[in-house]
Amino acid sequence: MNNQEVAKKVVDRMLEVINQGGPLPWAKPWAEKRGTATIFDGYTEIEMVPKFWSRSGKPYQGINVLLLSLSGHEGEFITFNQCKAEGGKVKKGAKSSMIVFWTQISKETEELDENGEKIVKVYPVLKTYNVFSIDDCEGIQQKHNPEPIKIRVPMYHNEPVTGIDPDSYNPAAEAIIADYVKRSGTLTIDAAGLSNRAYYQPALDHVVVPNIIQFSQVEEYYSTLFHELGHSTGHHSRLNRFTGEAANAAFGSETYSREELVAEITAATILNTLGLESGNSFRNSAAYVKSWSEHIKNDPMMFITAASRADKAVNCILGIE
Repeated sequence: MNNQEVAKKVVDRMLEVINQGGPLPWAKPWAEKRGTATIFDGYTEIEMVPKFWSRSGKPYQGINVLLLSLSGHEGEFITFNQCKAEGGKVKKGAKSSMIVFWTQISKETEELDENGEKIVKVYPVLKTYNVFSIDDCEGIQQKHNPEPIKIRVPMYHNEPVTGIDPDSYNPAAEAIIADYVKRSGTLTIDAAGLSNRAYYQPALDHVVVPNIIQFSQVEEYYSTLFHELGHSTGHHSRLNRFTGEAANAAFGSETYSREELVAEITAATILNTLGLESGNSFRNSAAYVKSWSEHIKNDPMMFITAASRADKAVNCILGIE
């Protein structure tokens, strides 16, 4: 199975999930209201506990977190053959979850180097595995309990205007955002003024989102903000995605569509990691992905490329090397 076929398999599964409920329109989750100010001071350390990990104890990342979150299980996952080799068995009726990963193969070419020897090139190959939650297995026990990831981030306090509940803000999310802004050097965020739009300006390295009090759910606020911060990781000083045709991609184009998928997968992954994902925020993320489904069907690799870029974007925001 080549990369294109594997990509289509992943995409078909994602589209199957988001289409189960019939029509799934994206709904703008904010209304026009006035803002507030957030002040950051001091440092603290927070822990992020992995929700999904392999039988070897290694946490899953990127698109695999999204795929496994659809399983309804958290914790350790194992392949059918691994379970069987350990003397266990998968419960009757248990459903597997698909995971993907890139590996590399080396292939000798007919090209010669300066010494007259054939050049060996390395090619990426996408592979898939079906895994089961350890909860769906009998005769074996969980092996690992991964250590939390520790991140040093600044503390903050809020200075809200009248009518804003200071408890609306999520300390872990705010700390991650503040640390990312500090590391970025030039990035600025306007989330305090009157705004009916959410966008990122690459030329100014500036994010604008509506104020938190304009949202019906705090999860929707962070989904919107992390979506725009996902775009900001493409700045030339970070992951440098906005070069060539991407610098002036037209709305609806393949390049524009892929970048939107990068941002939404980034936001959904971070919300899931922080435990901020709600039924409504996930529905809206799925609806957003669905809005680009025609582009995905025409080019299944676009989804996989976007997911790979989103993995790097998540690490960039979280400060993970």
